[in-house]
Amino acid sequence: MLLIFPFLVLYALDLSAGMLPPALNFQTAQLLPPKVFSLIYQQANGNLAHSYDEFGQKKPLANDLNKSINYYDVLKEQKTEEEKNITQAALSAYGITDFNDEAGQITGDIRVQLKTQVPVLAYGVTTKWMSAIAIPIVTAKVQIDSGFKKSESLQNISEAIYAEGGHSQVTEIQLQTQNAIETKLNDYNYEPLRNNEETLLGDIQLLNRYQVQNSADNILTLTSTISLPTGKKKNPHDLMSVESGDGQLDLGFGAIYEKPLPYKWSLILSGDYTYQFADRTGVRVPQDQDDPVTPDFDPAAKRKLGDMWQAQLGTKWVFYPAWSFYTAYSYQFKREDKIDGGLFARERYDWLTQNTQQQRETLLLGIEFNSIQKFITNNFPVPLYSRLIYSKPVNGKNVIEDSLIGVEVAFFYK
Repeated sequence: MLLIFPFLVLYALDLSAGMLPPALNFQTAQLLPPKVFSLIYQQANGNLAHSYDEFGQKKPLANDLNKSINYYDVLKEQKTEEEKNITQAALSAYGITDFNDEAGQITGDIRVQLKTQVPVLAYGVTTKWMSAIAIPIVTAKVQIDSGFKKSESLQNISEAIYAEGGHSQVTEIQLQTQNAIETKLNDYNYEPLRNNEETLLGDIQLLNRYQVQNSADNILTLTSTISLPTGKKKNPHDLMSVESGDGQLDLGFGAIYEKPLPYKWSLILSGDYTYQFADRTGVRVPQDQDDPVTPDFDPAAKRKLGDMWQAQLGTKWVFYPAWSFYTAYSYQFKREDKIDGGLFARERYDWLTQNTQQQRETLLLGIEFNSIQKFITNNFPVPLYSRLIYSKPVNGKNVIEDSLIGVEVAFFYK
């Protein structure tokens, strides 16, 4: 007798550029002086292991890997009606009368080490206009561990088969339950689960800022951002692939208002909106609402990633010559994605957009050293600034929960 246990519920880890980016920048309405270049290096590091679910509750990244399986699930995953009948008869013969009883637990763990490096070249075109190009480089190390823990009833069945001399059948059960995830992925022509590390080019950004007002009391700057699809798209056949871009063009507009205050304080308020253009892309189309692993593939589904907007309220305090302290609160929101195609039922495409609406609230702290004035007075050898940033999400929905630490260094030359 042979029992087959190819069952799985697995959600792919998504590091998409189409998702809400982490809040890791302090906004400023200031511009570079005319004909001045700045070479800026930004880096962010984080160990990602937790996220917020659709209800705003914290959970491990691998939460959806850990699932209880009953014997109905076992029957549902049989490949043919004959295998289903044979398995049902065998389970009944060994004492399974209620197929809602637990057969076991799928277990898993996911950990991600993320490093993002962004060289930026900026130029002050005029007294009111500054342009820049940002080239993100993403390094992600993804580690995964999965397995299966048999229930007492399934363990008893294995022992009974072994006592009857069915050693090879018990070995088969052991192999298939221990590798339940890999078995199903192989059946559906996915790449195997594995630890993975990749360094990839992200979506290059073209940035422009135009200063509408600059007085002793108010500074107002308008911003625009074009994100080019230069990053690596998600591979729908590989759940462990690292994604550094979403494959389509983004266009963003915003504004930054800065208000100088007494005692060397400043108040900074900013907001922006990003439109994500529609495109066509290959997607795996689920057969079940609760299981994204599927053999069905649409190579050219219509996709519209949700637009994003964010707002930030921050303060800056120059507490010592050349030294500043920053605090900020950031709110981000992304609309639900839309995906459609003509190869399968519309409802199945809608399942792909579940939990794609996102929001995040983040607190930021930072300290900055700026040597420009010291350089002008010959008290520092080079004109530069450096900044250390700590970013802590405090609330969210369908986003990463872990903190990030960022550094930023800029050099100026004319």
